[in-house]
Amino acid sequence: MLERNFSGDPIHRLGIAIWGKSCSDVLTRTVAVAASCGALLLCGCVSVSPPASWEKSNNLRADRGEAPGQEQADVISRRASLTLPIALLADTQIHESRGTASRYWSLAGDEFVPVTIRTGQQVIGASDLLLAARRHAKALPLTIHLGDAIDVSCESEWQEFTRTMQMVDGRPGAGSWLLAPGNHDGFLVGNWYPQKTDRYNENYWSNVCNVGRATKDGAVLHDRQPKPQLVSDYLKMLMGRERERDQDTLCVSDGVCLSYRIDEKLGWTSYIVQLVRLPAAGSASRPVYMLLFDTSDYARKPRVELVGLRAGEEAAISAGQISAALSLLKSVPADAYVILSGHHPLQQWNMADWPDAQRKLLHALLADPKVVPFVVTAHTHEGGWYRHQFEGRPIYELNIGSLSDAPLYYRTLAFEEVGSDTLNIFSQRQMLDDMTRPTCDDYRPPAEGSGYAVNDQKSESDRNSDKLSVWRFLASTTSAVRHFFKFWGAKHQELRPQLLTYADVVEKAMPADAILSYEPFGPVEVAEAYYKKYTLGSGSDVTAKLRYLANCVHATQCSVQEKGNLLLRVHQYFWDSETPIAVREEAHRLRYCAALRSAEESAVGSVAMTDALSRSHTTRRQLTRSASVVDGEGHWR
Repeated sequence: MLERNFSGDPIHRLGIAIWGKSCSDVLTRTVAVAASCGALLLCGCVSVSPPASWEKSNNLRADRGEAPGQEQADVISRRASLTLPIALLADTQIHESRGTASRYWSLAGDEFVPVTIRTGQQVIGASDLLLAARRHAKALPLTIHLGDAIDVSCESEWQEFTRTMQMVDGRPGAGSWLLAPGNHDGFLVGNWYPQKTDRYNENYWSNVCNVGRATKDGAVLHDRQPKPQLVSDYLKMLMGRERERDQDTLCVSDGVCLSYRIDEKLGWTSYIVQLVRLPAAGSASRPVYMLLFDTSDYARKPRVELVGLRAGEEAAISAGQISAALSLLKSVPADAYVILSGHHPLQQWNMADWPDAQRKLLHALLADPKVVPFVVTAHTHEGGWYRHQFEGRPIYELNIGSLSDAPLYYRTLAFEEVGSDTLNIFSQRQMLDDMTRPTCDDYRPPAEGSGYAVNDQKSESDRNSDKLSVWRFLASTTSAVRHFFKFWGAKHQELRPQLLTYADVVEKAMPADAILSYEPFGPVEVAEAYYKKYTLGSGSDVTAKLRYLANCVHATQCSVQEKGNLLLRVHQYFWDSETPIAVREEAHRLRYCAALRSAEESAVGSVAMTDALSRSHTTRRQLTRSASVVDGEGHWR
């Protein structure tokens, strides 16, 4: 069975236990329940050990950079590169916060789960962090995104993600980029799938996603992005045309084959599994493929209740998806290597609890001699190299970090064969701060007390992290209750750092003669006397308006609706191809630096970040294949 060292147990970050980084784990139906959840989170923490490290395995060797002796020289002479390096990234979690206020994934929730609301700088700069990583990796022939591209799962988030990915090298494919969906890609805040009959139904989801709360013909202008729609949209980009069926297996190019299922009624059962041939090195003696599983393919509807399946805590790969993967593997040459990947870490696959038929299918896949027991995963926002067991056989895991929480980095991945029994795995960690260091040398963070410094945005739980647990719990619960009932006020407070950060960006990047028009209540069809368009005649006017709205909480003079619409319009201006490229690039730099420095400052003193940096630094691992004394076949160790 799979070792589940901390499967289902909390992952520690910044001193608070969280489950799978989901921002909705504190969702409850009453404040009393919210407080109870908080008590469990803050007072019921247990010490958690990660899975066994590869460092402890005798047959897996790290590259320690020793000068090569004769034995090593002999090994080097037998080396043959199999693949060119590719880029691996994940957990960008582009976040929509400009819609209708929620009682739950709000400042109330942030008291118990610290990534419910990230800093305003991280929110408006999420795409810039992604763009910087993509540009840095542009020379690599393929980028694989291992999920949680978006956060709340809104159309606006998905559009921003796909636009950013395509800015570098166009639509997805074997020679550009691919996506393996995560739990935030198609599920409300990564844990929930609302439907019409639910208390908080799909209209609730749509309203949360509706930027500026604007409507047209009775429908929201900015809607939700449920799993069936996300898979369908991705397929359209990948194939270059609309899909013809709700379920199919096909090859979309020489390098990518896939199988998918789309179910509009049972959206949580939708999936896409992809098989991609990795770009070959010139000396490659055999091909290497990567199988991209969709680990958010559930038999039961995920929901956030006191008892229920939560997509942020538990992976799911249906028997249908595994069967589809087995079919895809039939087209792979017999001498190939096949690597596995998916969003959730192996601890959350919970394979020991799978039905027998499903486990047998997975066993059949792992028993395929082409399949190397090496899995690349994401989700933890931390990263590391781990070793597990499944039915007596080892499975090795590379878990990669995130582009939303520090340490911010992506990884490269390449494979090299040594003889016929050894596979070298190379994966370098590319820290965003290191690769763009001169870019942000002139960045100065906001002063404390300004309303948008990192410390100004901390929850009461974080402010009291050095206090007694009881005091910390009381302070955070009191704050959560206040924000729960005054949730519109909490939304004003949440948007304030975004408005002030964008005011700084506009002041430095927008030309003095720029003219910006926006509709404070959106393009709604009612009396023009009330719903009118505002025109700001210069960059200084825009800056002044942003700062005015940031410091105003009047229900009609400066509504959340107007704030959302102005933030949307400013954001559109700086990403618009009609805006001068120098202006766009300076705005990108300013947002990037603000997001990068804010993420780093938010993690100062974090034991989790220190551990993540330690666990993820090694650049080489080695797998060896030895004959089994039981059946004489070659098995990876």
